[in-house]
Amino acid sequence: MAMPYNGSIGSSNAAAGGCHAALLIEKKTLSTPMNTLNVHFDLPKIVALQAGLNADSISQDVKQMFTIFLYEHQRLSLSKACELAGMSQWDFFEMNRQLGIPMQYTRNDLAADMEKLRNV
Repeated sequence: MAMPYNGSIGSSNAAAGGCHAALLIEKKTLSTPMNTLNVHFDLPKIVALQAGLNADSISQDVKQMFTIFLYEHQRLSLSKACELAGMSQWDFFEMNRQLGIPMQYTRNDLAADMEKLRNV
C-alpha cells in the first residue's frame, strides 16, 4: 500500500525554472528480518546528468548517495551504511574520500573492529 510522503522534498513549477519531485513511499513486508520501504520519486533528466548518474545503475547510485548522506549526518553507523549501500568498507571509504566527506571512525569503532578480528 503506497503512502504519500507529507514532507517537502522540493517544489516549484517547471515554468518558473524549478524542479518538481514527487515521492511515493511503499511499505513492503518481506521474509527478511528487516522490513523495507520502496521509495520512488521523479528526477528530472537534467539533474541526473548534472549529478553524473548513469541511467543503467541510477537506482543503486541514488541508494549509495542517500546512504552516504545518512552516514555523513550521523544517522547510520559505518557498518549499517556499508550494508545498505552494498559496499565494502574500503569501497565506502573511497567513495567518501572522492566526495570530500570525512570519515567518522571513532575509538569505539576501532575497538569493535579489533574485537571482530580477535574472533576470526
